[in-house]
Amino acid sequence: RLPCCAFRANTGFANMFPACSPDGKKLAYVSTKNADYFSQSSLFVYDFTAGEEKLVQSGVRTDMTWSPDGGKLYYARATRDNPHWSYQFDLYAYDLAAEEETRITEGRRAISPALSPDGRWALTAPLDRPTRLVLLPTGAGSPRTLALPGLTRFLWTSFFPDGQRIVVVDDSIVRGTTTRG
Repeated sequence: RLPCCAFRANTGFANMFPACSPDGKKLAYVSTKNADYFSQSSLFVYDFTAGEEKLVQSGVRTDMTWSPDGGKLYYARATRDNPHWSYQFDLYAYDLAAEEETRITEGRRAISPALSPDGRWALTAPLDRPTRLVLLPTGAGSPRTLALPGLTRFLWTSFFPDGQRIVVVDDSIVRGTTTRG
């Protein structure tokens, strides 16, 4: 017997990064669907109550995170929309009610955001510097670089529920640290 909220992706050779909304009523995930290449992946949301799936944004190939109220999704997407027309990842927020995407960073080469419990900060690692982490404000404020001595290559991070500490997984060890600084 399947759990109460089951979802089976019937298409796509890559269906990844599932993330349940805070209320447990929706599932966000990245899929290739009928595309032939991973670079053609997109972000989808499946509504368990309605039994419907919706394309949120094309070109998303990294994991995502929900806002604390479940109204927004935060993710990275590659774009050439920059002064040098180079291919770079930046962070975006998608407002599900307004069906509107907002770009949070420009030229940060940021991926895999982890959102603070209050939704005010996104923690990410720049692709060009995988040995450091950056706290990016989701609204007004200035970015802060976190020094983590011994970090060899970032793999994953998350905030503790208190929002004052993070856990970081790199290619050699799991580390805990504080976001105060």
